[in-house]
Amino acid sequence: RREVIIKVLNDSKIFTPLEKNVILDYYGISDENGETKYFRILASKYHKSVEGIRQIRYRALVKLKKYNGKTLSSLY
Repeated sequence: RREVIIKVLNDSKIFTPLEKNVILDYYGISDENGETKYFRILASKYHKSVEGIRQIRYRALVKLKKYNGKTLSSLY
């Protein structure tokens, strides 16, 4: 599943680099140990507010769900 999500996130036409990085960090996809990061840590890392990071994550999740009209489960 991790590989599918990374493949979808790498579609630069749909996701901004910040959206991609927030999703990868928040869910621990980019971390070798799978360690997730909290909004507060991401806000500090990306110089945004906690609410700003929450909104970025939400937008990216909406895009993930609507990925070219496909569901992620159809990509497995």
